[in-house]
Amino acid sequence: SAHIPDLASPNFAVGIDTQATGPLQQALDLTRLSPLGGIAHHALDQATGTGQTDLQLTLGLPIHHIKNAIVQGNVVLKGNHVRITPNTPLLANSTGQVSFSEQGFNLQDVKTHMLGGSAVLAGGLQPAKQGKPSKVQFTAQGTFSDIGLRDEPTVSVLKPLAEYMEGSSSYQARLG
Repeated sequence: SAHIPDLASPNFAVGIDTQATGPLQQALDLTRLSPLGGIAHHALDQATGTGQTDLQLTLGLPIHHIKNAIVQGNVVLKGNHVRITPNTPLLANSTGQVSFSEQGFNLQDVKTHMLGGSAVLAGGLQPAKQGKPSKVQFTAQGTFSDIGLRDEPTVSVLKPLAEYMEGSSSYQARLG
């Protein structure tokens, strides 16, 4: 739906609220091909995903000051398979929500399976603060298994170590 609160206002703005269900890959393509890709520092430019997702999007478009547009939205992961880049592990059966705005994005209650175990992911694009630039930052906490390390082609550097491993272990990781 679209709404225009006041046609006579010098701050004339159009508001758009929309919801959609469709392939996750189409939502990722929209992010890559729209200004959202730049806002996210192109962190998802190589991302691929399978399965269906729900998208909620709200736009505030001040016609005379379009650079001040407001974007808010959510993408719901519903058991999707996601790979952020070709060189990162597959995030299988991912559930949770990714919220985004013109300032960045944030993972909310994202649970996934990777490296032969389960994991909880948090983080996103942290906005600029006190003169420091914005940055992408993630944390992961979960378990991995020897079989998961051996079978995941993106962690080939760990394969020699995995050959001597048996069982599973817990981990905590931080990126950014």
